[in-house]
Amino acid sequence: MTTWTKEATDTTISSTATGQITASSLDVDNINIDGNTITVTDTNGDLMLKPSGTGDITMAMSGGSTSVGALHLDGATGNMSWNSGADDFIFNFSAGLLYLDNSSSRVGVNTTSPDANLEVVGSFAANGPSSTFVTMSSEDTSPDVSTGNIFKSHSDQVTIDQFDGGVCGQIIIIISGGQTEYDVTSSELKGGTANIRTDAGDVTMWVCESATVWHLLSWMDLSIDLSSGGF
Repeated sequence: MTTWTKEATDTTISSTATGQITASSLDVDNINIDGNTITVTDTNGDLMLKPSGTGDITMAMSGGSTSVGALHLDGATGNMSWNSGADDFIFNFSAGLLYLDNSSSRVGVNTTSPDANLEVVGSFAANGPSSTFVTMSSEDTSPDVSTGNIFKSHSDQVTIDQFDGGVCGQIIIIISGGQTEYDVTSSELKGGTANIRTDAGDVTMWVCESATVWHLLSWMDLSIDLSSGGF
C-alpha cells in the first residue's frame, strides 16, 4: 500500500494494490467529495456531468421501488421515486406532481394515471415567455405566434394576412390593441367572405390547420350587445 499525506494537514490518502483510493474527503479543483456528498466549492458554481459522444448519464436504482429523499430543481425541493416494475418516474414537489410513465409514453401533471399522452389535473395556462400576453410589433402583417398562445396587437392600425410560426392544433387568442383588420379574402386566414375589422378591446380566437392555414373560431365585438346569445 502507498500512502500520501497532504502538506500541513492531517488528511491521508491511501491506495491499494488493486488501485482503490481511500480518503476522508477529497478536493479536486472546485469539487469536494466527502462521504455521500459531492459539493461545488466555488461561489455559485455549476456542477456538470458530461458524458462522451453518445454516452448517457445513468442513475442506477436497483430493484422494486426506490426513492430519492430530496431532489432540488431550480430552487424547489421535493422527492423522486422510480418503480422498475412499472417503468415510471414520479417527481413530487410542494407545487405539484410530475409523473413520467415510460411504459405507455404518457406524462401526467398532478396525476399518476394519465389517460392521454399529456394529462393535467387542475388548472392549466399557456401564455407568453413573461407569463403575460405577447405584444405584436407595429405594422407587422404576419406576426410570429410561436412564443405563446395569447397576444395583443399593436395600438397602431394594421392589416394581418398571416400568422407565422404556428403548429397544427395551436389555438391563439388575440386582443386588439387598436384597429386590427384580418384579411380573410385574399390570404390563408379563413373567416368568412369579408375582411374582419376589430377595434381596441375586441378579441378573436384562431386555430391552426397547418403552417399557413388558420381558421377563425370566435370574435367578441365590444361594440355590440351580447346579452341575447353567444358569439
